[in-house]
Amino acid sequence: MARFILDVANISEDTCNAVMNAIIGEVPIVAEGISTLHCIDKTNNNQFYDDPNRNKLSQSQIDNYNLQLKQEGYPQNSTLENNKLIAEFMGLSHSSGWLTPSEPYVSGQNMEVEDMKYHKSWDWLIPVMKKIDTYANEEMSIAEYDDYRNKYILIAESSIYNGVSYIHKQVVEFIKDYNKNN
Repeated sequence: MARFILDVANISEDTCNAVMNAIIGEVPIVAEGISTLHCIDKTNNNQFYDDPNRNKLSQSQIDNYNLQLKQEGYPQNSTLENNKLIAEFMGLSHSSGWLTPSEPYVSGQNMEVEDMKYHKSWDWLIPVMKKIDTYANEEMSIAEYDDYRNKYILIAESSIYNGVSYIHKQVVEFIKDYNKNN
């Protein structure tokens, strides 16, 4: 995943919103939801410099970013809950904080939720995507399948170029919808 910093000096909140909307309108991967754009500081504080030793994100910038993620429904520290949700979807049993893997891709040993790597490893996430795809192909009506392909395009038409974290987020969204309906 790539990260960019756009440092625009002396702008108002309205101008900041206009800059963000212009970028969203001009950059297809932002408009399609494949990437996100966040304004983490609307002041001239904590500017970025040519000298890398002077470039630090402030705590308020980090807090602003985390607040925006939380408002978008992806709360801070959600990785553990999301990995647990995925593990349960995959049929792993949960008892006293331990998960007993029933699939060979998860080493075959008891482990803590903290040890799961669905959020950062293709080896862990691909079997989940296969299970979702099998479910979509075998259990969904044609209309449901079309909705699935449109809503969860990163799963349905996955590519390593999308990045594990983006697909992880869609997998979590799919499982939450699946759990509501089943």
